[in-house]
Amino acid sequence: QDSFHFTLLGRVAVWAPLVFTSEEAADRRPRSIVGIGRLGEGTTVAQAGAELRQVAEQLAMSYPDTNAGRSVRVWRLADEVRIHHDLGFLLPVLFAMVCCVLLIACVNVTNVMLARATARRHEMAVRLALGASRGRIVQQWLVEHVVLFVGASAVGLALAKYGADWITASIPDESRTFLRNFGVIRIDAVVVGCALAAGAVCGVVAGWLPAWTGAGADVTADLRDGAGRSTAARATSRLRAALVASELALALGLLISAALLIETARNVTRADLGFEARNLLTFELALDPRQYPGDRAVHVFYDRLAADLASRPGVAAAAVGSWVPFGYTGERTEFFLEGQPDLPPRDAPTAELNRVSATYSRTLGLRVVAGRTIGGQDGPGAPRVVHISESLARRYFAGRDPVGTRVRLGRGSRDLWTIVGVVADVSNYDTVSPPEPEVYVPLAQQPTREVTVVVRAQGDPIALVGTARAAVAALDPAEPLSRVFTMDALVTHFTAPYSTTSRFVLVFGLVTLLLAGVGVYGVISYAFSQRTREIGIRMALGARRGDVAGLVLRQLRVLLLAGLVPGLVLAWGLGRALQTFLVGVTPTDWRVYVTMSVVLAGVALVAALGPARRATAIHPVDALRYE
Repeated sequence: QDSFHFTLLGRVAVWAPLVFTSEEAADRRPRSIVGIGRLGEGTTVAQAGAELRQVAEQLAMSYPDTNAGRSVRVWRLADEVRIHHDLGFLLPVLFAMVCCVLLIACVNVTNVMLARATARRHEMAVRLALGASRGRIVQQWLVEHVVLFVGASAVGLALAKYGADWITASIPDESRTFLRNFGVIRIDAVVVGCALAAGAVCGVVAGWLPAWTGAGADVTADLRDGAGRSTAARATSRLRAALVASELALALGLLISAALLIETARNVTRADLGFEARNLLTFELALDPRQYPGDRAVHVFYDRLAADLASRPGVAAAAVGSWVPFGYTGERTEFFLEGQPDLPPRDAPTAELNRVSATYSRTLGLRVVAGRTIGGQDGPGAPRVVHISESLARRYFAGRDPVGTRVRLGRGSRDLWTIVGVVADVSNYDTVSPPEPEVYVPLAQQPTREVTVVVRAQGDPIALVGTARAAVAALDPAEPLSRVFTMDALVTHFTAPYSTTSRFVLVFGLVTLLLAGVGVYGVISYAFSQRTREIGIRMALGARRGDVAGLVLRQLRVLLLAGLVPGLVLAWGLGRALQTFLVGVTPTDWRVYVTMSVVLAGVALVAALGPARRATAIHPVDALRYE
């Protein structure tokens, strides 16, 4: 049905029963398959895992050659989705960043309300003198805060509609397959309720300080001194400065964490793949065994297809492989040096196995490290040859040249393959994990019906889709193409979540800078509005405008020092927590720390320019008349 969406697979158009032929059922080589079951009433995941491990042990006893040392791994489907397919490793990070931004916004609002509480101390003193209780004053302030925050949440919900549409549109199609609801964000009743509840809670939490300040009015002193110039007002100013310092610390920790994640996304998307991914088109073919029953028929078909594609307009090169980097299928094989006996499965060295045509290395642009790659001379009747990846050479041939060495591929096999070359490592699945050892054998010497065809275009590879269909149809009109993708799309399927996350993190960082600037501006503006008379006296006694500007800069310096030092400590702790998510950057990268500290200090300095300019423009006569 159209509404069914299976998270592990995405939106699937056609479902077919899993049925093995007798030949496939007798072949006990490792297969890639996922089993899903519903637990019985009262059965736990641990119990199910124990039962399945007993089955695995029985299979190991019955089939020691293929099942010895192999077991099963059982976990909840929800955990599989959360960890591997739903960006679960990044969602908590993004949620924590949202909470930090919300906290910084609450600090800003609290600072504004503290200023209002100081300005209204005279009013609060009058209320207390007329018989109002301090509890009633606290209640009034909390109600004002809750109304303010809930009202702001309602406005935010109206804007969230556009934000949700932006987030939905920002998620690439390549990333939607494994996301809940196919990555579509909806503003429903649950979201509305949570937003309003969060607004009410923030109103109560952020309103306690202003409520405490307002209820702490001294009837005698505040009615005598007037609003804003009492000792309590000066204490409130120090409290507001402390809050802004805390805000700067939070902002710096958030900015450094955001920069680390953005640098990670940059490293993931710009990693060396080991081949040239641009201008490549890929598609899969699976020949019908009834039409192509033998190895020779399979080899002839794919050999002719590669030659036909390479001769067509717009095609620079074409090749065939049993799979390609960032494809969806792979195969592993055990290998043993000449004269080495078969080791137990758990001890035997393994590598990715790729059966490739003669033009595969040239089409993908693999870099040759030593020897040569598979070529046209490595046909069905030629000596069996293989070239290997650089990581395999380092791991199993450390300190010696592997070229010329003979190996056996597969348990029980007696065929010897001569290593003729070494190529640079290729990222087959992602750009984060270290490359797996890989061996390449000629497709002509070990044919397979299921392959991936790769075509290098002279221009846009999408323009060659029709050419590819025509080339296949010229050989067999009944043979369908499947999974037609550009190589860039296959790579983006993995890197897109990192790129998308980096965009969201960048937005959080910009909002954080804005809020931090607003906080610094508010505190310094209010502080110097309270010192208008003092500044007038200083200027009347001969102080220059530069001296007044120095007062502003000294207060800014105090705020920055009070905020940056704990902010760096906070960033260090957050970096350690993010360490498992980072790629190509350390959690204590000094360049990121210095850059973000300078950026935050620059924003704070810009925010302080306005109050500094107003302070230096104060006329002594007007200041001395200040009430």
